[in-house]
Amino acid sequence: MTSSRACTVIHEVRPNLWIGSLQGASEALQKPHSSFTHAVSCIEICPRLRQGIVQLHIPVSDNPDESLLAHFQTVCEFINQAHQNQGKVIVHCEQGISRSAALIAAHLIQHEDMNVKQALLAVYSAKPAAKVNPWFVRDLVDWHQHHVLNS
Repeated sequence: MTSSRACTVIHEVRPNLWIGSLQGASEALQKPHSSFTHAVSCIEICPRLRQGIVQLHIPVSDNPDESLLAHFQTVCEFINQAHQNQGKVIVHCEQGISRSAALIAAHLIQHEDMNVKQALLAVYSAKPAAKVNPWFVRDLVDWHQHHVLNS
């Protein structure tokens, strides 16, 4: 999907797994023939999305006092369940740069047995403007260690 306005662009990271900003996700979900079935909204206030979309709300703001670690397993299960049912998922935060990228990286670490660097590179390759903030990278390192220890 392309647009002249960078904030409205959504990017496919993997088949049926997309990343975007709040505005980009909202626009994609409002299209009459949108094939999205699921959305992960990592934003303080849960946005109202199109009826019929299965939504997971992660009320985390983008600041150093926040952590996504406690939400990674829930997000991974949500994405996996959607994909098992042939669903199409968009993961978004306000700008589609840090929180949403971290959540998708956590999914790649678990689902594709990637390390943190590989997972971030996969997200950054799909969306070059993405940049996970250092406090969420620390969460990803902890998530990877947890995943390796429990595999």
